[in-house]
Amino acid sequence: MKKNTPGQTPTGMRKKTAEEITAENRARDRAAAQQRKAAKPQFKWGDLDAFHKECQQLFSVVVPVVEAIRSEDTRTKLTAKGLIDTFTGMARAFSNDIQSFTARLEDVRNMYVGRVVTEDNMQDELMHGVAVSEEYRQWMDSFNTVIVHGTAADISGLLLDLE
Repeated sequence: MKKNTPGQTPTGMRKKTAEEITAENRARDRAAAQQRKAAKPQFKWGDLDAFHKECQQLFSVVVPVVEAIRSEDTRTKLTAKGLIDTFTGMARAFSNDIQSFTARLEDVRNMYVGRVVTEDNMQDELMHGVAVSEEYRQWMDSFNTVIVHGTAADISGLLLDLE
């Protein structure tokens, strides 16, 4: 049987010095800290811009209604059927609603424009981000109810009666 020389393990490998063990522990601790940091939820205010763009895209749904409101041919047909006053009132309400929703959408965006997320304020900013996301969701729900299924649908229904 072979006898171990000083500084070797029973398998014949050299024993690590205290400095080597300390350096390995530090490297392992750094790697674990990096993994924990990578696992933390990363949040940037720019992430909410996707919600803003999605809301802006909803305006495209009502483009045909806007075009019909501006159409002289439509106005002529509505006048001939005696519906121009009804149509004008609906168009005015629609325009006011669109202006209101446009302003409200910008108000929601202004709730976070210029804000900066740091490690120190991550928790507070994340909570504010959730609140802003909820504002975007409420805006979408309201837009669909008031505009898409409301005034735009009413105007479309009136226009269908022309055909």
